[in-house]
Amino acid sequence: MKNDPQPQISSLHKMLKDKQSEALPESRIEFESKAMLLHIYMDLEEFLYTKKKFIDQTTEEQKNCIGDDLDEINCYCYLLFLL
Repeated sequence: MKNDPQPQISSLHKMLKDKQSEALPESRIEFESKAMLLHIYMDLEEFLYTKKKFIDQTTEEQKNCIGDDLDEINCYCYLLFLL
């Protein structure tokens, strides 16, 4: 599948693992920045899993109607994520 979220999920997990191996924050500002970044990672992960679930639940007939361009699925997943 052209727009499979699994590589993005793997990449996100690798980035998170790399961040976890960094030194602890030395200031409050650095701590708050890292906390915000972690929250963004978690939001992205939730979005990607929602996208994967949506794609997995899509029938072959529905996938054929959409074709290779799954931008609509990205849009729907994003809207579902906002709810």
